[in-house]
Amino acid sequence: MESKIELEGYEEMRRIGDPRIINTAARYALGRAVLAGRAEAAKKIYETWNIKKRDINRAVRAVKARREPNGFSAAVFTKGRPMSLSYFGAKWFRPYSVTTRHKSTLRKGRSGKSGVYAQVMRGGETTHKPSAFMAAVKTKRSDIHHIGVFERIPGSHMVSKPEKEALIERKLITMASMFNKPEVMDPTVARIEETWNREFPRLIDVLFDGR
Repeated sequence: MESKIELEGYEEMRRIGDPRIINTAARYALGRAVLAGRAEAAKKIYETWNIKKRDINRAVRAVKARREPNGFSAAVFTKGRPMSLSYFGAKWFRPYSVTTRHKSTLRKGRSGKSGVYAQVMRGGETTHKPSAFMAAVKTKRSDIHHIGVFERIPGSHMVSKPEKEALIERKLITMASMFNKPEVMDPTVARIEETWNREFPRLIDVLFDGR
């Protein structure tokens, strides 16, 4: 998904200044603005949802800038696929082991918990799926495996293996939906615009003085 933010001031400066200097200043200012916006989006998502920063950074892709007829715009690209419950601190408890997205740990004593526990919202309630389990499945790239949270569907069977019950992967909100929440989108846009408005004229002055 793409979210576009309009940036002002470029055309006005081109009409009164050296276009080569204005273009160079705009390019550097945009680079700093979009990096600041991406960092702000990741920060706000992390503050709200119980998901690791590295997973957010993979999903909130590089922000890009483009020339428009009347100036420049910055676009934030986010993944639109629902995210597996496994990303939200999921733990699969078995009698003598605990499994997360990244590792399995043996326990010395028998655990009283069973199934998958996860916390979607940071500081929120814990979700418990008593019959769920975590497993690695192949993605379209044969060298990459995806760790998901699965539950069997009683009375439904797999097409490829009719003797086995069908599985459903538990997935939640998309990263695009997270980004479009006002508590994430508004400060991200504000940070991009603030950085652009500060850096663009500053860099123009620097480049003019350095000619």
